Amino acid sequence: MGEPLEWVAALAERSSLTSSAVPRYLYPGDMLIAGWGGYRESTTLVRSEDQVRSGIQRHRDAGASFIKLHPPLPWPLQLVAADEARRSGLPIAAHGMIAQEMVRGVTLGYAFLEHLESFSRFHGDVQQLLAKSGTYWTPTLAVMGARGALAVEEPERLADAKFCAFFPGSCRRDVEGEESEPDSTEIRWYRMLLENITCDVREARTRGTNLLLGTDRPDYPVYAMHIEMESFVRAGFSPLEVLKLSTQGAASALGIEQDLGTLEPGKLADLVLLDADPLEDIQNTQSIWRVIKGGWVFDPEELRPDRN
Repeated sequence: MGEPLEWVAALAERSSLTSSAVPRYLYPGDMLIAGWGGYRESTTLVRSEDQVRSGIQRHRDAGASFIKLHPPLPWPLQLVAADEARRSGLPIAAHGMIAQEMVRGVTLGYAFLEHLESFSRFHGDVQQLLAKSGTYWTPTLAVMGARGALAVEEPERLADAKFCAFFPGSCRRDVEGEESEPDSTEIRWYRMLLENITCDVREARTRGTNLLLGTDRPDYPVYAMHIEMESFVRAGFSPLEVLKLSTQGAASALGIEQDLGTLEPGKLADLVLLDADPLEDIQNTQSIWRVIKGGWVFDPEELRPDRN
């Protein structure tokens, strides 16, 4: 998503060299942005061609896996970024929240486009462009409406022990505020929004678009990922398809399929062992018994915030 480059590089090094309970990181570092907005600590400010090129070179030298552009970056500077990223061998991720961003992002050769247009639809021509170009699209259903729909349709899940353990208090209050009466205007709005965005995802699936799962939630990424999986199943994907997109598909998109994404001899020993079958119910991905990363075994009960 974009985090301070030196900080996330240090986390990646800690993850690869120690047995700490730290996930693997493939990261862009700072977002390249033309104005601070609310992102000062996780951005590189660029306002000229030289600043764009030097910013990308700095990220390449620091080990970034790809470059993240923030939408307000003017299109002429995005053209420069696309050229420099190709020279540096780094893919680009950018927003695709309106049709224009989708079309220009594909035209400039971006590898990843994130989000979707909440109140409209990406119809035939844009969908065909995505599918034919091979661009990876991460619609981030959890943050684009699915989370709110879940809160109003199944409010009892807000009291779930794992939800309360891993959501920061501010996020719990935010979601709890979305509770409403069963047939309120708010709930009807959420249902309409969710149907709108899942229609786009269904069409992308039928056209063969390269879809990925993602959350856009730095504050509760793990729980939101489970919501994302549920949302894709609601959109018509089978649980097996969702699991493949979350593992094999993600590794292939990031160019690390030789080490991760499938269970094969010679690959890194990264596994999640479950107590229940996710092919029967995708919510069973939350029934985690053990996590193994690079051969190190972690017990979720020992990692709960109230214990450690």
